[in-house]
Amino acid sequence: MDAASLYWVPWALASIGIAISIYVYFFKPNLRHRKLKQPIEAHFTIRDSRRSISGREVSKGDPHHVRQLTLRSNRTIDIEVGLYPKIPISVDGIVLSCGDSKDAPLIKKRISQYVKTGARPSTKDDYQSNGAYHARVDRKFNVGTHYVMGFRLRTRGAGRYPVSLALLTDEIEGNYEGLEILVEDTPSTQMLCHAKEHGRNCLVSAVPLKNTALIAKNKKFPAAHDRPPRTAARARRSPR
Repeated sequence: MDAASLYWVPWALASIGIAISIYVYFFKPNLRHRKLKQPIEAHFTIRDSRRSISGREVSKGDPHHVRQLTLRSNRTIDIEVGLYPKIPISVDGIVLSCGDSKDAPLIKKRISQYVKTGARPSTKDDYQSNGAYHARVDRKFNVGTHYVMGFRLRTRGAGRYPVSLALLTDEIEGNYEGLEILVEDTPSTQMLCHAKEHGRNCLVSAVPLKNTALIAKNKKFPAAHDRPPRTAARARRSPR
């Protein structure tokens, strides 16, 4: 390496150092601050295999993930909310609300029916305020982990109710606005599953189905044993 090339080495190293400093002290904090405004992806989880239109087994794990949840009006129902953090974050509390309408679903309490072993989360510091449920969490959320929280709510009048989910942190309040509860007097609206492992066009029924295996095998036509018996005239016309 000649003397002219050596002359530029200190300047190149200094430029690299300045670039790293700018990224660490300016760009990286700003990038994290932007991500903190929506630090999670959220969904409702459904673990009842009887509601799988494809016949998929979800009761033992790998649940359906839906963003629009169809429920029956004027019922007390247990639901689950799943969270996928997009960045590592320390969360003090989670606020869940279906709006302040007199007909909107009302979250009554937090439950932990999904916890099979180990300590159940404490709810002694949870409270309600202006139709919103404040759950004390006080834990760290890591990227790649699926966190599930259970709630018991009371549906009231039929309608569409956007669900607001806020994460309270010591840095900023992060929000997720992509959830909705659809309340129907006679539930019939199917739900679209967004779980990547379930593939495209995975649909979930609003109510348990009687024969998921039959629906998975043939969605348009019933199986032979479920068809009405043929009359003698029809039998004679049928080719042998």
